[in-house]
Amino acid sequence: MRSDLQRPDVPLKSVHASYDNTWGSSVETRWHLSRLLGLQETEGVDSTLELDYYSKRGFGAGAEIEYEGEDSFGRLLGYVIRDTGEDRLGRTSSRKHLEPPRELRGRVHWQHKQFLPYNWQLAAGVDYASDENFIESYYRGEFNVRKQETYVHLKRLEDNWAVSLLGKGRINDFEDELEEMPSGEFHLTGESLFGDRFTLYSDTKLGRLRQRIGDEHTIDIDEQRFAFVSQRAELDMPVWAAGFKIVPFVAGTFGYDDRSGFTRTLVDGSDAGEFGEDKAWIGEAGLRVGTQYWKVYHDVESRLWDLDQLRHIIKPQLTAVFYEENDSVVRQRDILNVAVSQRLQTKRGPAGKQRTVDWMRLDVDATWVDDPSGDAGSSGPDRFIWNSPAVPLRVLSAPEIFNGDLTTDELGRFERWGPRRDYFGADYIWRLSDTAAILSDMYFDMQSGVVQQLNFGFSRLVWPNLSYYIGSRYLRRVEIDVAGDEEKGSNAFTFAATYVLDPRYTIVFSQQFDFDYGANVRSDVTLIRRYHRMYCSLTYSADESLDRQAVVFSIWPQGIPEMALGPRRYTGLSGPAGY
Repeated sequence: MRSDLQRPDVPLKSVHASYDNTWGSSVETRWHLSRLLGLQETEGVDSTLELDYYSKRGFGAGAEIEYEGEDSFGRLLGYVIRDTGEDRLGRTSSRKHLEPPRELRGRVHWQHKQFLPYNWQLAAGVDYASDENFIESYYRGEFNVRKQETYVHLKRLEDNWAVSLLGKGRINDFEDELEEMPSGEFHLTGESLFGDRFTLYSDTKLGRLRQRIGDEHTIDIDEQRFAFVSQRAELDMPVWAAGFKIVPFVAGTFGYDDRSGFTRTLVDGSDAGEFGEDKAWIGEAGLRVGTQYWKVYHDVESRLWDLDQLRHIIKPQLTAVFYEENDSVVRQRDILNVAVSQRLQTKRGPAGKQRTVDWMRLDVDATWVDDPSGDAGSSGPDRFIWNSPAVPLRVLSAPEIFNGDLTTDELGRFERWGPRRDYFGADYIWRLSDTAAILSDMYFDMQSGVVQQLNFGFSRLVWPNLSYYIGSRYLRRVEIDVAGDEEKGSNAFTFAATYVLDPRYTIVFSQQFDFDYGANVRSDVTLIRRYHRMYCSLTYSADESLDRQAVVFSIWPQGIPEMALGPRRYTGLSGPAGY
C-alpha cells in the first residue's frame, strides 16, 4: 500500500492475524465504517466496523463509534458472535473448559458525558452482556479495571460543595448489583466558620435502594426496596502550637435503614449476624497532628551518585480516632496511626536547566486498632485511610454483600474497608540516577509477626543498547479451597530486558515465575527487525496463568504506529535508540 501520509482511500483500518490454543487461528480486521457505507465521517466521530474469525470459536462482528463535541463525548460499542467453543478464564479446573450458556453471545456498551450550564455534568451508561463470562473472556483488559453498570448520574461541583443524583438499575440477570432508584448526595468540604477558627465538613446520602442477586448465585438476601439515609458532620478546630499543626475534631454520624436495620458484630458469638436497630448513631472524636522539618546541605557534591546539594524533608503525622455508638452492630474500631514521610532531594541536569528530584523517598506508618481481628488468615493487608478510617453505614446496610470487613464468616470475602489488625507499612524508592532506580514496599502484621506483602524491584538503563528490570513480589501464603482447586499466596520473580543486538535487530524478553506454585506465570520473547522506514516483530507468548500460548506477527511504518498491522505493543521501541 502506498500513501502520501494522508488518510488512504482503502477502507481497511487494521489486520491482526495470530494463532493460540484458546482461539485457534485468528484473523481480526477493523474497517472504516463510514467509507464502507459511502458516507463522509462527521467531524469528531470515528466509526469502526469489526469483522473477526476464530477457528475454535466462530465468526464475530461488531461496530465501535467514538464521538466528541464541544460539550460532550462518548463511546458506543456493539459486538455479536456465534460461539462454538469454550471459555478459558484461568489455570484451575473451575476456570477452564467453561461451556457458554448459549451460542449467540455478545454485548452492547454505551458511555456518554455531557457538560451542562451552571457547572452541571450528566453521565450515562448502558452495559448489556449475553452471559456472565462474556466480558471476561473477550474483553479481559476492560473486565479487570471497570465494572459494567447501567446508570444515569447528574452532578454539580461548585467551589467547596457538590450535589449529585444517581439512578442505577440491573439489566443483566446474572449480576449481583445494588440498584439505586434513585439516590442523592450533598457534600460540603472545608467550610470556614468564625474566621477560620473552625472548619466544617458535611456528607449527606439518601436513596431508595434494592440489592439484586444473580440468577445462578446462592446468597440469601431480601431483594425488596428500602430507604437508606446517612449524614456525617465533622467540626475541626485547627491551631498552631510550637511549629505543629494540631487539629482536634468531633464528628457525628446518623444512619437509617428501613429494610432490616444495620447488622455487624466485631467479635464471634451467638449474636453474630443478628440485625440491629433501623436507626444508628455514631459519635466520633479525634486528633490530627502534623509538622515539617527540613535542612539543606549545600556542600554535598558527587558525580558517582549524581548529587548537587541535598535537602532533607521530614513530615511526621499522628492521627487518633475514638468512637461511641448506640448499637453494637455499628461499632467502629478505635484507631491510632503514626506516620513519617521523608524526602532527600537533589538537583540534576545541565547548568541553567537543573531540576529538583526526589533522590530518596521513604514513607512509613504504623497503625494500632482496638479489638483487632483474631484471624490473620481472613484479613489484610489493609491500609489506614487517613480521611475516613470508619466503616461507612452504606456498607452495613447490605450486610450479606458488603459486610465482610470485620466478620469472620464465609461472607467476609466480599468487602474490605479499613484496617482490622495492627500493622507496620513502608514504601521506599531510591533514584540512583536518571537511568537506575530501586523501589520497594512492605506490609508487616504486628500481631502475628508475619510479613504479608513485600515487593522489591530494580530498573536500569545501560546506554546505548540495554534496559532491564528485576523484581520480586511476595504475598503471604493462604490456603483456600475453591471448588476443589487449591489456591496459595504468591512469590513471583520477574525479569524483563530489551537489548539492541545491532542497528537492525532488537530482542525483548520477559519472564515471570511463581515459586509458590513452582510454575511459570508468563513468558514472552519478541524479535524486532528494522528496515529503512519499516519495522516488523515476531512474538512468542506463553501465559501459563490462562493456559494459553500464542504466536503473533506485527508490522508498522516508522513514526506512524497508528498504521500498524497487528498488535502495537512494541511500536514504542522503534525510536532511534531502540527503547
